[in-house]
Amino acid sequence: MLRPVYDWMLRQAASRQAPYILSLLAFVEPIIFPVPPDVMLAPMVVMKPENVWRYAILTTIASVLGGCVSYFLGYLFVDWAVAVLSARSSIGLDEYRRIFEHWGVLFILAKGFLPVPYMIITYASGAAHFSFAQFLAAATVTRGGRFCLSAWLSKRFGPQVQERIERNLMLWASVFVVLVVALVVLIRYIS
Repeated sequence: MLRPVYDWMLRQAASRQAPYILSLLAFVEPIIFPVPPDVMLAPMVVMKPENVWRYAILTTIASVLGGCVSYFLGYLFVDWAVAVLSARSSIGLDEYRRIFEHWGVLFILAKGFLPVPYMIITYASGAAHFSFAQFLAAATVTRGGRFCLSAWLSKRFGPQVQERIERNLMLWASVFVVLVVALVVLIRYIS
């Protein structure tokens, strides 16, 4: 079912409208779209490596804005957000509230980088009434880190990067999560 969408995104990466389509896809991914924008970002960077950081930043901004929309949808329409979460996650709202109470920003940082539907985290954050400021900061860091890493890998390794990213995304995501957790622990230890 997702394969035609995936193939369409790859074809669009070569079009003149690619930056606009990438922005739109990155914006709707946290709201309703099941395919991550990395699928289009990587080939765009391979085709125009001089735009690597432009594309990464564009994708980050659009994704964070889309995440804010779904956060507020979850915040304002809790019952609806719970129905969305029930269809996509085995965790209930009370469990999400406990997770945010104990892990908060770390949970968003980890989940926002991993290849899981980002919309789950955005809706859950809003429905659980997690701090919007903390959500926004964590979303910006995690999505920015993910898309900058994806863009850099695309530029560094060229056309074969698409396969490498798809095959090793969990490894790269795990490394990023470990570094972020280590940084947070270090900051808490020093403070």
